[in-house]
Amino acid sequence: ITEVIKGTRTRWYCPVSQIEIGGLLIIPLVSSKMLKSEAHAMRNCINSYLQECAEERYCLFSVRDLYNRNRRIATLGAYKDEGYWVFDQCVGEENIDVTEEEIESID
Repeated sequence: ITEVIKGTRTRWYCPVSQIEIGGLLIIPLVSSKMLKSEAHAMRNCINSYLQECAEERYCLFSVRDLYNRNRRIATLGAYKDEGYWVFDQCVGEENIDVTEEEIESID
């Protein structure tokens, strides 16, 4: 655990590859560098999930608008529960909740 916090493990596995769904591009964040970039761009707190991601207990995704130069619109999070992945949050800039209507309006 200490090694992860010190940055020893900087990449990890995510069971979901990059995918396009409707007008959205979903990018798994699989490194500390990607996490930091997303946190900075979205001004949110996803850096706090570094340890969980490195231990492959949590996955984070950058949600982008394909029709607007891949503009970041949200960060999606999922945790592992008894072998299954469960989405638990979808936040926009500054941790503001993103509604289904906002996501659907892109498609």
